[in-house]
Amino acid sequence: MPSRRVTRPIAFAGLSVLLGCSSTSTVVRPDRLPPEQGTAQAKAIAGAFAGKDVKVELAAPDPRTGARYYRAMLATAEDGKGFLLLAPPAEPGWVPFDNTGRIVQRNHLLGAGEGFLIGTASGALTGIFVSAFLQNALGCPSSWTCTFQGSSAPNVYVVVTGAALGTLIGWAAGHRKIITF
Repeated sequence: MPSRRVTRPIAFAGLSVLLGCSSTSTVVRPDRLPPEQGTAQAKAIAGAFAGKDVKVELAAPDPRTGARYYRAMLATAEDGKGFLLLAPPAEPGWVPFDNTGRIVQRNHLLGAGEGFLIGTASGALTGIFVSAFLQNALGCPSSWTCTFQGSSAPNVYVVVTGAALGTLIGWAAGHRKIITF
């Protein structure tokens, strides 16, 4: 039986593949920086997410609405104190940085591409292992053309199935770009 040192990284890698890939950055809140640095950082954050649909998770519920998060399009951050969210059909809302926990943006197309690559690689590895197992089980000599009476088609099916499943799972999960405060 493998030790925990071996199984934990494998389990973590499998879990990260299932949950999708992400890039996370931790930054200092712009409202806690000197004014000119805070304004520059707020504009950099707004530039990274401008015009994109985001999920803004709040540190505490919004006192006006009681909401814990907003799904909207991030528009602008003119000063270092907060940013403007465009939330159709509602009115645009100003969200202060001191109440922002993190900002998350999902890119489904990039997630599908990452899922395709991961699925193709895992399908190829699975095909190799299945082929080797069947060759040994059927008593075939150790050659790549022996699988299923001289055809390597089952390996191709496993790779294509892995690529298709990886693409679908990657698209559904999406690649996440996260800024945590």
